[in-house]
Amino acid sequence: MLNYYDYFKKEIETYKDKVEPFMLHLPGFLQVLFGLMGTDPDQEDKNTINAALGYLVLPHDFVPEKVFGPMGYIDDLFVMTSALHKLAGKLGMDTLVKHWENEIAFEDSLKEAHEKSKAFLDGKNLTEEVLVYTGLE
Repeated sequence: MLNYYDYFKKEIETYKDKVEPFMLHLPGFLQVLFGLMGTDPDQEDKNTINAALGYLVLPHDFVPEKVFGPMGYIDDLFVMTSALHKLAGKLGMDTLVKHWENEIAFEDSLKEAHEKSKAFLDGKNLTEEVLVYTGLE
């Protein structure tokens, strides 16, 4: 039986010809969040991590996969990268990099994914709404 990370990675990989490459980092960012949960984070960091993980599993989020197909993960990506930026500011980027299992540099991947997902949501006037909804702002 697949764990959620493996299931999600397999799911995202089925879309590799339908989305921009930065979207394929979603499972890696998920792995970083899972890894951070295993480090006994304080309550504030747990709340940040859980906000990102909880948003990922919402069936009816701001850009639902059922309606938008694979691009429906763009808001999930934005929430994950926003949470990771917040955590990096507090814990340091090196702490997050320890949980990254991709050959592409973590900081570069995080920056690209955050900027591009934010631009998409900005174009739909959803950025602030998503951040407030998740409690990340």
